[in-house]
Amino acid sequence: MNDWYAATCERLKLLYDTLVREVLSRDYIQVDESTLSVIDNEKHRAVKGYMWCTRAMTEQLVAFHYDMGSRSHETACKLLRGYRGTIQTDGYGAYDQLESGPHIQVIGCRAYARRKWSDALDKDKRTASEALTYINKLYHTENEAKESAIRRIAASGRPSVIRFLYCHA
Repeated sequence: MNDWYAATCERLKLLYDTLVREVLSRDYIQVDESTLSVIDNEKHRAVKGYMWCTRAMTEQLVAFHYDMGSRSHETACKLLRGYRGTIQTDGYGAYDQLESGPHIQVIGCRAYARRKWSDALDKDKRTASEALTYINKLYHTENEAKESAIRRIAASGRPSVIRFLYCHA
């Protein structure tokens, strides 16, 4: 079965490389690394590895990258080699050195900022509470916008059209 998998991957490599190039050609991307259980044949058990995800949000493009389960700075550099633009991350240290490049700006995500302000409550309750209030207002506004969009779509009759097209495809 491994030979089938390897052969399939080899045949899809051109498509994958094109997708990665397309994602990395955008001036704003999101990057995250997530845990993944990986079978270690030497240890005869599952170990924790990492899968990297690069996402061009506005174009809804996503590319995944696996580098032997690594979460290292070297993997981040290899994945983002030649990138020019803004990278939104969760603040993981592997991205820190990317900021020293002249063509990359690294920004954090709101969830990460919220976590940092929550951690700061013990040190500066007034400022941290104010920051959390503003962040919560942003979340609330975002949720209202999503709910409003859902109501507009439902009222437009699009779900009926989609169901019709799906059933008659």
